[in-house]
This record gives sequence, C-alpha cells and structure tokens, in this order.
Amino acid sequence: MVAPSHRTASAPRSVAPDAFGFSPRQFVLPGLIIIMLALGGGSAQAPLQLAIAELIGLGLLISPALKAPWRTLYRGDRLFGWLAIALIALIVAQLVPLPALLWSGWPGRALFAQGDILMAGHALQRPLALEPDQAVAAAIFLIPAAAIWLRVRQSDHFADQWIIAWLVFLAGSLMVALAQVSAPPGDWHLYANSHANLPTGLFANRNHQAIAMASAIPLAAGLSRKWLGRATRQPQILTPGWLFAVVSVGGVVGALLTGSRTGIALLGPAVLAGLAIYCNGRVAPRQTRLIVLATVLGLLAVAVAGVVLATAAPGGALGLVLSRSYTADDDRYRFWPGIVRMIFKYAPWGTGFGSFRRIYEVNEPADLLSPLYLNHAHNDWLEFTLEAGLAGMVLAAGFVVWLMARWMPAWRGIMADPQRQAAGTVIALVLAHSCFDYPFRTIAMSACCAACVALLSRAGIHQPGGRGDADV
Repeated sequence: MVAPSHRTASAPRSVAPDAFGFSPRQFVLPGLIIIMLALGGGSAQAPLQLAIAELIGLGLLISPALKAPWRTLYRGDRLFGWLAIALIALIVAQLVPLPALLWSGWPGRALFAQGDILMAGHALQRPLALEPDQAVAAAIFLIPAAAIWLRVRQSDHFADQWIIAWLVFLAGSLMVALAQVSAPPGDWHLYANSHANLPTGLFANRNHQAIAMASAIPLAAGLSRKWLGRATRQPQILTPGWLFAVVSVGGVVGALLTGSRTGIALLGPAVLAGLAIYCNGRVAPRQTRLIVLATVLGLLAVAVAGVVLATAAPGGALGLVLSRSYTADDDRYRFWPGIVRMIFKYAPWGTGFGSFRRIYEVNEPADLLSPLYLNHAHNDWLEFTLEAGLAGMVLAAGFVVWLMARWMPAWRGIMADPQRQAAGTVIALVLAHSCFDYPFRTIAMSACCAACVALLSRAGIHQPGGRGDADV
C-alpha cells in the first residue's frame, strides 16, 4: 500500500519591495499609464493622440468599475461622493433638450434663438449647453482621470505604481525638453503651437510642463517617506531619500527650462512642502541632514547656473522669464475683464462645458480682435464658472472645503500621512496654477490630480511595512 504523499504547501513567489516587482506582466499596467500620459499632454491640438489616450483610459476603467464596491467607496468619503454625483448630474442636465419657449428666455440665449428663427423659421429645442457636442467631449475627457481615481482609491499597491509611472513620465518629459533646448527651434516638439520654440517636453504648453515638474517634488517626498518605513534587507541602487533628492533637482530644472513665471513661482512652495513631508517622521538624523543638504545645494547650483545661462544667452527661456513682468505684454490681463462680464451675462445657468471658445468668439470685444483664436480663458476658475454657472461655483467651493477637510488632518499627530500630505499639496499647487492657466484641461494633469484626490479620499491611514491594499 502506497502511503499518500504529503506535499508541502508551496510558498508564494517572493514579492519585490518596489512597486513594480520583477514580473514582466507587472510592467503592462504602468506602461499603459505612461503611454496614456505621454499622449495626454495636449488638448485639442492633437485629436488623434487625445482619442487614443481616452481609449486607454476607458480600458483602465471598465474592469475596476464593474467590480468596485461603490457603496463602501461612498461611505468612506461622503462629501466627495456628493460632489462627484452633483458634477455628473450637472453634465447630464446640460445635455437634456429643453422647450424653445423655456431656454430662449434665459440670459444670453436671445442671440441663439434669433439664429434658429433665421435658419429654421422658429426657435428650436436646445439643451442648457450651447455647444452640446463639446459638453459630450468634455465628459469623455474625464474618463482617464476617473480610471486613475478609481484604481488608486481601491489599491494601495496601485497608488505606488501610479506615482512611479508619473515620475517616469516626467523623467521622459524632462529628457525631451533637454533635447528641445539643444535642437533647432521646432524640433522634438509633439505639438505645433505658439510654444513650439520653447522646451515643453511631452506637453503642448510650457506652463503645464512647469506645474507637472513641480508636482513631482512633493509626490516623491511622500513616496520616499512611505518607503523609509519598509524594512528590507535587499540592496537598493537608489534609496528613498536619494530618490527624493534626484526628483527635486530634476523637477526644478524642468520647470526652470520652460520659462513659465507661474510654474517657477510655485517651485518654492513645492520644494518647501517636499522637505517638510520628507523630514516629518522617524528618519535617521544623519541621513536626513545629508539628503536635505544635497537637495538644497543642488537647487542652489541649478539657480546659479540658470542666472548665468540667462545672462549669457538672454534669448532663451530663462532669459525670457527674467526679463518679463507679470503684467506687461500679457494678453490674459486684457481679456479677463471681458470674461467676467460674460459670466454675469450668462448667469446663473452658464454656457455649458466645453463651450468657452465659441462663446468668447461671439462676445469678444472689438478692441481685442485678432487673427488668432482664444482656446481657453487661461484661468480655469473663470472658465469653469462661465461654463457651469452658479452650480459650478457651488461645486468649486465645495471642493475647496473638501480639500481642506481632508488635507489638514494629514499633517497632525498620529494622523500624519506623508502620501496624503503630498496629494493635498499637489492639488493646492494645481489650483493655484489654475488662476493663470488651464492645467486641468490636459489628460496628464487631470489624471495626476485625480490620483491625488483618491489618495486624500482613502479612509485608512497607511501603516508602514505592508504591501497589501488598504481598506476602502
């Protein structure tokens, strides 16, 4: 009689301490994300790249959306849940056809009703959105951000993957920017626009490249602080602290190259917040001093080199930022007052998402007419208010309240969480940048902010040492 064999239960394959691991299959998801980000650095300038990025985002969204515990996610952060539901409801409400007698009497609609009468003989049914096809496009544009938000919201492991993918994407964008600086004007640029002679990296707009580079600093600080809590005996080529130092210097270089005044101004808060996040916790005093000293010296060297280069080559991007004031020769300060008047003209309903370009053309002051069109307001607060009306103002105020309610506790006592600190810092930086530009109008930056929103929404506080998914 043959005795039954007693096979020892095989242990699971070892899991590497880094976020990607060593299995080739684990590179597929981060690779798709990096491709999506690389194609999502522009907006309407490259419709094919935009469509591919949106399709990748849809692919990333379907599976987690079907499996997501939506009720649990809502209970974990009720205020954000209500804000998200309200935003979806507003988008849907803007697309519902309304009787001609109703909408034609609303503020700012008379001109469009007259156009319908001239073309069709009578006023037509129209939705609240004056450009409904653009409102649909704006809703589709949110798909990649929704995919990243949902995956980060549910998985602590994916949150690490996302941050690394973001840093790899920005490293590639910095390399492209360096190539653009050394190449003839226009070479190595993915988008043909007014910034085609400046180092924009993988973005179409140098301001978006600048704020993306600044965002890398607090995110690297938060990830480094998280990894410092993990006990590992395996040798590491780049320790978490030096990762933060290298990313900080790279982020500063990338932002300075663009010549973006607002992006460069936000470097100070980004670096200070990064240092505060990295040093806030149980870090070896000697190692902390070395990392901070190396970071500060590196940043000073970059600043000195920038001034020298700007003096030696005043025609470059650094010379441009040092020679320009914040108001002189900047058209945005001329057309902002007109946009404010448009907000009151179309209040309280707004004009509908994605309608800014057409509405501005209809209402553009005669003294500002030019052969070039204005694609965005270069102030996302004004543009969102114009398109979303009073409901948008309430949503924006609610989001700021939510941000403060989730971000501030992340800095206090036992509730301190470096990744939540970093996430709130990035959102605050982008919101500040939105006063002078439109970073949320790119897939790359909207996905970054969506990931940060998800990190702030997470109910559980990360405990160093674990790799599993945190509770949602």
